[in-house]
Amino acid sequence: MLKCILCKFTIIFIIFTYYRKSNSYKLTLYGTYISRIVIILLLLTSANARISVMYAHDKTSDIVADQCLNEMYPKGKRVEFQESDEACIIFCVLKKLGIMNSNGGINLEIYRKRVQVAHQLDQRKLMSDNGSSCAENADSIQHKQDVCKKAKVFNDCTHLYKILL
Repeated sequence: MLKCILCKFTIIFIIFTYYRKSNSYKLTLYGTYISRIVIILLLLTSANARISVMYAHDKTSDIVADQCLNEMYPKGKRVEFQESDEACIIFCVLKKLGIMNSNGGINLEIYRKRVQVAHQLDQRKLMSDNGSSCAENADSIQHKQDVCKKAKVFNDCTHLYKILL
């Protein structure tokens, strides 16, 4: 959806540039419409939550994130995302990637493989964390039954994903 909106914005910008060169009267008229359209487009894009991959970026993460958002928030309904939704979106992503199971157990081997691939793709020196200290932090939370909260604690420690609301 974001790509489509960016295409529309580009077309509007081209029209605006064309009329700016041809006639200053049309510039005022179309400038008013364009400013309204830009505001509407910005409002539309702010209504969608997106997952930002902090450093384990790959196509699989994007696909899984879209699947989770579509499962949790069916299309056709206007949904207002809240910060409280972030934990369950992250849990869904970690669960689909195999990093967490339904009971909140963390599979450190899969986590390490995903991080290792990210380190290979990024030539900069990155902090190497095997995830065990983050898993211990997640296991030590008060509400051990709340898998969403556990996923958020683990993710906040590892900085694997971030939801852009």
